[in-house]
Amino acid sequence: MTLLASNKRSDVRLTPQERRIAGLAYRGLSNKEIARKSNEGVVKLHLHRVYWKLGVQGRGGLSDALGCEDAEQISRTGGNI
Repeated sequence: MTLLASNKRSDVRLTPQERRIAGLAYRGLSNKEIARKSNEGVVKLHLHRVYWKLGVQGRGGLSDALGCEDAEQISRTGGNI
């Protein structure tokens, strides 16, 4: 299942990996902390794509772009919706 983000770009879909990483970033984990579960370069790449797809500048925009309920669910489930 891909997450349809509620933002300026209403047709944006995040891949499962992007959704997982966005959820961990939303929870406040640093790139290095997220990278412990993956590769740091991969984390940076996915976050760059997520920010671009959602039209946000960084972690601070994830909650609004994903929608509070979706962002909370992503953070609780580690990205598994």
